[in-house]
Amino acid sequence: MTLSRAGILFVRLWLCVLLALSATAVRSDAGDDTLHVYVQRGCPHCAQAKRFLDGVQAERPALRIVYHDVIADQAARDDLIALSQKAGIWPPGVPTFVLGERVVSGFEGGPALLAFIADTGRAPPSATVGLPFNLKTSVDRLP
Repeated sequence: MTLSRAGILFVRLWLCVLLALSATAVRSDAGDDTLHVYVQRGCPHCAQAKRFLDGVQAERPALRIVYHDVIADQAARDDLIALSQKAGIWPPGVPTFVLGERVVSGFEGGPALLAFIADTGRAPPSATVGLPFNLKTSVDRLP
C-alpha cells in the first residue's frame, strides 16, 4: 500500500511539473513580438522614440516594429483611441507603444521603453543579471 501511495504521489508530482512547463511554453509562444508604435508627424517625442527604436531593432531583429501615423491614417487614430480607453489612458497621446495586450503612452527615454519591451518574459540582450556576492554577468553569457 505504501508503494502505491508513493507511486501516485510521483505521478501527481510529475503531472504538476509537466503542467508548469507547458504553461511556461504557452506563455512564451503567446508573446507577440510586434511592437506597434502610434506616432504623429512633427512630434519631437515620436522622433526621439523612433531614433531609439532603430537601435533596438538592430539589437533585437526578432522584434518587429510597426509605426502607425494617427494623422495620416484614420483607422490608426481609431485604434489608438480604443486602445487608450481600454488601457485607462485618457486622453490618448503619442507616442503610444503596444506590445501584445500591454499599452504605454509617452516616451520617457530608452531605459523605460526597454523595460516595457523586456517585460514580455525575455530579457533584453544588453541586460545584466545580479548574482550573489555582487557578481554580475551579461544575459548573453548565461546558458
